[in-house]
Amino acid sequence: MQSMINHTRSEDASCLKCCMGSYAAPFPDKQVVQPVIAKDSKSRSRMGFNHPELAKMLCPVKYLGDYLKDPAGTTKKIQSGTLKVTAALWPTYPYPGDKPGQDFDPDDIIKGLFQGFLLERIIKHIFTSPSSALMTGASNGTCPCNAKIHAMSKVEAKHIAYAAIQVIFFLLARS
Repeated sequence: MQSMINHTRSEDASCLKCCMGSYAAPFPDKQVVQPVIAKDSKSRSRMGFNHPELAKMLCPVKYLGDYLKDPAGTTKKIQSGTLKVTAALWPTYPYPGDKPGQDFDPDDIIKGLFQGFLLERIIKHIFTSPSSALMTGASNGTCPCNAKIHAMSKVEAKHIAYAAIQVIFFLLARS
């Protein structure tokens, strides 16, 4: 059983890798993230806080104002540990807005949480199909999707958590 779980998680991660450049862009039909994330790259040196678009998604919402004013300076402070990034500080990507965290409400940190476009696309990719991830509305695929196969009628907390882990796995740099 554990072997099958590990295989599925690995398969999800590898299938997502080639699509993340589009999924991480607010308007992928117009432009993918810049600099472009190579689909076949084995290197992760240009990922995470080493990539300007992905760094914005990983930046804790608490520091987003600072990041938008001085991306390079804020990134250096985060990488050096001057600005602490802990599990208690939510990154911007789970929040809605054309720019991650744009619609964040500091007076109500739960408002909009887990409604960001990247997380929504990853959930669609994993549970319905890769082709549905960038579509609005229902998918009309010819094969039954994972949600149908596993009798999933709604997105639950465990599905959001799984998708969020896949996002973090992709976004983080390991150089």
